[in-house]
Amino acid sequence: MRKGYVLLLVQIIFFATIGTLAATSMMEPPLPVRDPIFKEIALFFNIVNITLCAVLIFLYLQIWRKTRSEFTVGLIVLSMALMLHTLASNPFISRGFGFPQYNLGPFSILPVLFTTVALSVLLYLASR
Repeated sequence: MRKGYVLLLVQIIFFATIGTLAATSMMEPPLPVRDPIFKEIALFFNIVNITLCAVLIFLYLQIWRKTRSEFTVGLIVLSMALMLHTLASNPFISRGFGFPQYNLGPFSILPVLFTTVALSVLLYLASR
């Protein structure tokens, strides 16, 4: 059963990455970009984070249905907060509301990367 979740997660990440790379290759940057690879890497991790949050919320809801634990409700709220953080930091969302995105080089990747590590640890603990 868990192998099916992992396979679904890998497929979602794969197709989301291909779609994102195709979409970003057709877009023109609003400001001069020093090194666009950092922006694309951050966007990739952003999509991974959205997928991890969705899987975590699903797993925690299943656990909550079985146990009715208040701690699990806290984990659901935490996962939803991380999902909102990830959506708010998505460059497509900020561009959609008309705010330019600035290229901070490798520093644009670090917060998203740390969030990915935290979500991966939560997913590992939830699947055990």
